[in-house]
Amino acid sequence: MGGLTATLGVRFHSAGAEASTQSPLELRGPFRRGRLSAYYLRNVTAGILSGDTYRVDATAAAGSAVQVASSSATKVHAMPGGPARYEASLRAEPGGMLVWGPHTTILQEGSDLRQDLRVTLAPAACVILAEVLVLGRLARGERCSFRRFQSDLVVSNGTRELYEERYVLEPGATLGAALRGQGVVVSVYGLGAIADDAGERLRALVSDNPCVGVSSLPNSAGLVLRGLASSLSAGAALAEQALLSLRLSETSASQDPLTRQRL
Repeated sequence: MGGLTATLGVRFHSAGAEASTQSPLELRGPFRRGRLSAYYLRNVTAGILSGDTYRVDATAAAGSAVQVASSSATKVHAMPGGPARYEASLRAEPGGMLVWGPHTTILQEGSDLRQDLRVTLAPAACVILAEVLVLGRLARGERCSFRRFQSDLVVSNGTRELYEERYVLEPGATLGAALRGQGVVVSVYGLGAIADDAGERLRALVSDNPCVGVSSLPNSAGLVLRGLASSLSAGAALAEQALLSLRLSETSASQDPLTRQRL
């Protein structure tokens, strides 16, 4: 099985970032947003193809506050030669904050992707993940024609695992019933040192939407908002609104709220 291997290793700190990349991944920034440093993550190819492997290792240093979002949606193409893999290891050091997303992934016809996410939290640190998963080229009428999508998420404090989540999506009657006619799955995680009322604010945000729910995670790992949307734009809007509702707790180094910034 062929395919390319792309890597990004980056450590964010208050003065900027130290990064090493292997094409086709590019990191652009920083763009200052008050005390929040914003970066673009860009894939310069047409998307993810058979046999491709993407590896990302990102750390927010102690006291830093950074957001990394995609400059465009990632297209996962048909994979006659075998599946592709995306791996991300995300860390926040004491008092650090890493906002990873929003990132949008479009699973096109015949695609097969495994995603592995590892989050490591230091004391008083926060990692926020925002993902918009589009189950086909919806504007063309393509829906749930991908082959397979597997996602693994592990959250730890460096010494023990706090939360594990694994699921597999495969087109069929079961998935079709669960989607309730929608074509986009939105997931937003607030992990670590989030505000005590973050869950209340998220629930208020989606209280009139029967396709969205908010749950607390075990071992005080944080919380997750997960929901369905009808289109990429609707899913992206939900993810952005959820990010606006999440704040660092008072124990974190940065007291600035996440303000609405479209990257």
